[in-house]
Amino acid sequence: MVNKENVCRICANIKGSTRYVFKEKQFGTDEPFVYFECASCGCLQIAEIPEDMAHFYPTDYASHRLVPASKFSSFRRFFKMHFLNHAMGRFDLIGAMQGVLFTTPPVIKWLAGSNTGPDSSILDIGCGMGNLLAKLWQTGIRQLVGIDPFIPNDVDYTENLSIYRLPIEKWSGSYDLVISNHSFEHVPNPTIFMASMRDFLAPGGTLLIRIPLMGKYSWREFGENWAQLDAPRHLFLHTEKSMEYLADLAGMEIYKTIYDSQPRQIANSIKFQKGLNYEDSN
Repeated sequence: MVNKENVCRICANIKGSTRYVFKEKQFGTDEPFVYFECASCGCLQIAEIPEDMAHFYPTDYASHRLVPASKFSSFRRFFKMHFLNHAMGRFDLIGAMQGVLFTTPPVIKWLAGSNTGPDSSILDIGCGMGNLLAKLWQTGIRQLVGIDPFIPNDVDYTENLSIYRLPIEKWSGSYDLVISNHSFEHVPNPTIFMASMRDFLAPGGTLLIRIPLMGKYSWREFGENWAQLDAPRHLFLHTEKSMEYLADLAGMEIYKTIYDSQPRQIANSIKFQKGLNYEDSN
């Protein structure tokens, strides 16, 4: 008989998986959770998803904090709009000057790379209280919406930026750009979730997924103290191979992969090595 805990939920492989026990470290509860690494697609996944996942997203969870009003500055938006125009290859003197003086912000690179401009529509799934959407608003995007089942309440920041406390199953619409910004690793059924995101895409639309990748330096260096494990909230830690598998099942293809890890991942992993939790000082 095959142990159901060792059947990969991504590629259905049943052989050669490696079992681990990881502890909850972000809040320092040290509650243990069993994971296994698929020998075929490499995806690291929790063996049994807890029944009450909301329990692990307390009210002071980082993504539950309201975006400060300062993020919705018209002054800041004026310059970011010109920066985006320049990044998209349009003639824009103010944007060109910023391009010479400053490093292009990641969100502007994402928008330019997906040909997303001010008139495009964007859906952010698993958006928390909308920190990324606020950054997108600054670039001049006029149609922004987010959904997240774990936030405390709905939020209307501006007339063109609203966030709803809803699961993906209760949403509908068509968008030029659909984003899953460090939320895809939190979903219990990646295959269904990927297909749902595909269904939100307008013709010619783009899906942007940002996730921690399994098997890279930080995992090899820190193991059970790798900050991006985030047990049990991160249900799946994907590899390039497991993401390609999911994209193919959904009838899509991955056309670009960008590695953009930040130093904070290393800093937090070192903190965990020292027995400190996420909120403790660096």
